[in-house]
Amino acid sequence: MIIILVIVALCVIIYVLATILEKKQEAEILKKRKDSYRSFVARFDKKYGTCSEIIKNPVEFENDILRVYKESGVLVIKGKALRFADIIRSRVELDDSSMAYVAPTVKTTEVDKTSLITRSVAGAILGGKTGMLLGGLTAKQKTTTQVMPYNIVDNYCLIIETSLNQHPIKKFQFYDDINLAKKVSKTINRTIGEYRQVKK
Repeated sequence: MIIILVIVALCVIIYVLATILEKKQEAEILKKRKDSYRSFVARFDKKYGTCSEIIKNPVEFENDILRVYKESGVLVIKGKALRFADIIRSRVELDDSSMAYVAPTVKTTEVDKTSLITRSVAGAILGGKTGMLLGGLTAKQKTTTQVMPYNIVDNYCLIIETSLNQHPIKKFQFYDDINLAKKVSKTINRTIGEYRQVKK
């Protein structure tokens, strides 16, 4: 009976330990994404000054879709900087040539349960409760890649016409999010219109 209770207690402790480790991993991933976003913002703000208008990415802590720097006369679209003076106009188009089968890949990382149990038990034998916890903390991680079913996705593109000789057309993909693409296009055209009025 005592052995069964010890095994149950060990299983509960291992489960709790696995949960703590998974939460720790999730917190680390979120921190990395936040740091990456802060770095993205700092890089452009340092170069172009105060951002006057932002269209956020629907995915939290991803690089902003659009950042407007009126004082510097620069738009940052999906991480690419364009000067107001170089932009003629923008529009949204359905890019038939880019309509394709898309298979999203989802990666998940979790603690390898076999490694967790093995190392926790080995740690318990060698160093008691402390050894069990240390053994559990050194458990290997397992990454699983899952490919989702294929889907046909409409590819709506933001087309920006510029006066640049080498690359007069800039294309940004928005896939099936036509509303977001239109919102960005409208903001760009309004900003460029206001810029031209001031220049007259």
